[in-house]
Amino acid sequence: MDGEHLVYFFYEIISLIMFFSGKKLFREPPHFTMDNHFSGDAVIAMLGERGFKGTCTTRRDRLVKGVPNKYFHHTKETVNDRSKAARFHNPIVAVKTVTQPRRSDKKNYRMVVVSFQSTGSTNITTVNALDRVGLYVAERQRGRNESKRKWGIEMNEARALYLSTYSAVDKIDQLLKEWRFKVRSWKWWHAPAFHGIAIAMNMAYELYKECASGNMDPSWKLDKVLDGPDFRHRLSEQMCTYDPRLLHYHGDSNLRITSKINKARRGAGVGNNVVCDDGQQRVGFDDYLNEKKPRQRGAVSRFALESSEVLKKHLESMTKVGPARCKVCMSKTFWRCSLCDARVCLKSGSGLNSLSCVLDYHSEDHYGLCKVDRQRFFGEKPSTFHGVSRTI
Repeated sequence: MDGEHLVYFFYEIISLIMFFSGKKLFREPPHFTMDNHFSGDAVIAMLGERGFKGTCTTRRDRLVKGVPNKYFHHTKETVNDRSKAARFHNPIVAVKTVTQPRRSDKKNYRMVVVSFQSTGSTNITTVNALDRVGLYVAERQRGRNESKRKWGIEMNEARALYLSTYSAVDKIDQLLKEWRFKVRSWKWWHAPAFHGIAIAMNMAYELYKECASGNMDPSWKLDKVLDGPDFRHRLSEQMCTYDPRLLHYHGDSNLRITSKINKARRGAGVGNNVVCDDGQQRVGFDDYLNEKKPRQRGAVSRFALESSEVLKKHLESMTKVGPARCKVCMSKTFWRCSLCDARVCLKSGSGLNSLSCVLDYHSEDHYGLCKVDRQRFFGEKPSTFHGVSRTI
């Protein structure tokens, strides 16, 4: 597969993910950084017409069409003392602005080609990524203490953008090499699939280390952090034993094993429960923390009694809908908390002093005792639930 078709393949994947997720993944069009395998006017035009940003090194045989090669650094030079010492006052910059006709679905874009002499001839092509290009000196340093040395290198905005973004690819390659995640197969499509799985596992481990350090949340700090092999083993165990019908993660409801069963039975099972000293099984701290500090963007904590502002938001979101079973007491109710998407009783009487299940559902003391919690974490059937009059 050549560079143009591969970039278009990635674009289609991103479009499908955004379509099926129903959410906006990026606040602005993402920026692609590529090597010279993907260079060429066709790739740059495809990115620009769709509003994306891009930066890539350009092969000498794929320079801008319509411009003679003599205006760019296109000859291959051997790296020696002369090529290392040779410098030009400013890089060669070629700018092309493309304006689409009116009523066209394609977007306007600006392509910039920067040609300069580093240790060898270098050409970098960008689209919608640069607003200015100039020559300056960047500091480089190596060593420590008395052995530390500093020197300056030639730099421009195009080169700095490419090095700062493409270095992530080199780092990922180095990390994947240490994981040794390789599979030999005659089926060629298995290779990119396992490569994607390896990247996901590697990123999951990096996120785990960041969370375990306590920098994101002090309560997440761990005294002993798992190393790579142990993390991979633990991850494999969880992947093999997890049941999507528990509905703990996004996307579980779309799997066939979940969608083929009755909605009332979905989510039933045992969560991350713990067994206390008295032998009683109770809801684990991880599940409690997910409710108290939801990770979804814009989500509000279920527990509202500690904060009057949060409680006000939940009460204001109460709307009157059709009849359904209350998630706390299983009685018939016509009220629904829009923030939690939960049917709960609002009042047991006519006065404001008769607020009932709406407070119990949003209370930390009642967490794990509601009907929905008993069904989700302990696998209790709705027919055997008789309610709890006090906290345990």
